[in-house]
Amino acid sequence: MTDQTNQPSIDKIPEGPLCYSFEPDPHNEGKTIIVHCPFLEKREVQPENLSGYCHFLNDGNNEEDSKLLIYNGLKECCVNCVESSQS
Repeated sequence: MTDQTNQPSIDKIPEGPLCYSFEPDPHNEGKTIIVHCPFLEKREVQPENLSGYCHFLNDGNNEEDSKLLIYNGLKECCVNCVESSQS
């Protein structure tokens, strides 16, 4: 069992299919900043396609034949992937 005391809140996972979102820059009106998922870690390894790790999933691109695209910013967790449509 993993220790959840220092884990970010699941509601901090960005909406949509990416591990990041574009938010208004609070310091520069009219500009945007990239806000990464707090569970995402980019490790300094070579090749780059082995650098993504998701602490929410406890999984990442650590094998040469990994099919995960976490290193590329694509979600594998599917949390908040689909926006609810309002009718």
